[in-house]
Amino acid sequence: MERVPHCSQERYGIQKGQIALLTTAHLINDTYAGFLAPLLPVVVEKFGLTMAATGFLSSVLAVSSSLAQPLYGYLADRLGRRYFVVLGPLLTSIFMSSIGLPRSYGLLVLVIFMGGMGTAFFHPQGAALAGAAGGYRKGLGMSIFSAGGNAGYALGPLLIIPIVSIVGFENTFVAVIPGVIISMLLYKYIARAKITAKEASNDGFTGWSAFTYRPLLYLWLIVFLRATVVTSFGTFIPLLLEERGYSLMVGGTSIFVFLFCGAVGGLFGGYWSDRIGRKKIILMSLGLSTPFLFVFLYTSGLWTTLGLALAGMVLLSSIPVGIVMAQEFMPTRISTVSGLMMGFGWGLGGLAVSFIGMLADHIGLTPALAVVALIPLIGFGCGLRLPDE
Repeated sequence: MERVPHCSQERYGIQKGQIALLTTAHLINDTYAGFLAPLLPVVVEKFGLTMAATGFLSSVLAVSSSLAQPLYGYLADRLGRRYFVVLGPLLTSIFMSSIGLPRSYGLLVLVIFMGGMGTAFFHPQGAALAGAAGGYRKGLGMSIFSAGGNAGYALGPLLIIPIVSIVGFENTFVAVIPGVIISMLLYKYIARAKITAKEASNDGFTGWSAFTYRPLLYLWLIVFLRATVVTSFGTFIPLLLEERGYSLMVGGTSIFVFLFCGAVGGLFGGYWSDRIGRKKIILMSLGLSTPFLFVFLYTSGLWTTLGLALAGMVLLSSIPVGIVMAQEFMPTRISTVSGLMMGFGWGLGGLAVSFIGMLADHIGLTPALAVVALIPLIGFGCGLRLPDE
């Protein structure tokens, strides 16, 4: 049975307005981050890239959008400022909307890197504010916020492919407008809002102990392994389907199915983690992912779509759960640990995509992704070492 403290919703319950705005900002920011994967076949043709060079682009985006997140989260905790959450979507929208402008591979790498930096600004503080706005139902609040990001990644292909079809690959910058608007709204209603709860702490890292270190290490390993799987499939699904004779639109739609079902799974995961426990959700997520990924890789027709949808739903269902669990271990450093979970782990997971691309160059894309599909089982082993609630 769910235990709810006897307290007022205004003080401890979900602050619906802030959750709604932060979730919308997360959706818009990550929509831009979702531009890259569906455009990779066009980029490969334009620059004549190998699989390894193609995977490197995804690694650049993942690393720049992720590895610096703990630093920005730490600064947000120390300073108690909310401007990182405003600047992030602005940078992401400007640079990711300019992805069609570069005339060389090097400039394209730079544009993608800068777009990723905007995401690094936004996520730690956005997650911290969403967790605080969730009140005593942090799992639900974080799952709503995370669903916005997953839905954004899913919608990215559906937005950018029609834009490219209408105005051409060189004119993708027309997509910048939503990012500018949401940054203005965040500045007005989040950055300048009255602080109602303690959002900064000067305790440095004195809250770290053996009690928090061990579970945080296992959580981080789970995040890293899951990020490797999600980023690898999100990167190579369009190329895999192109190999099998499908169009660019089918590839983009498949990414949408994978990530949108992941957003739905995240909502259920966060909701039920408040009731049956976070560890159980994490274990179910990792244990069920591998079979569904193999269904996607080695079947055809409706079974392929069903396998992809279920794989996305179960694999991504534990994303908000892990973040909340980390915040509960370190309640005075929620931006820092949010950046560690959302950023550093995902950054290294994205970096691993380059190696998956190299593997695909040698053994083929389907066998390489089959190797990736086994990785959640390693994460399951890490999940068994997490403490019970």
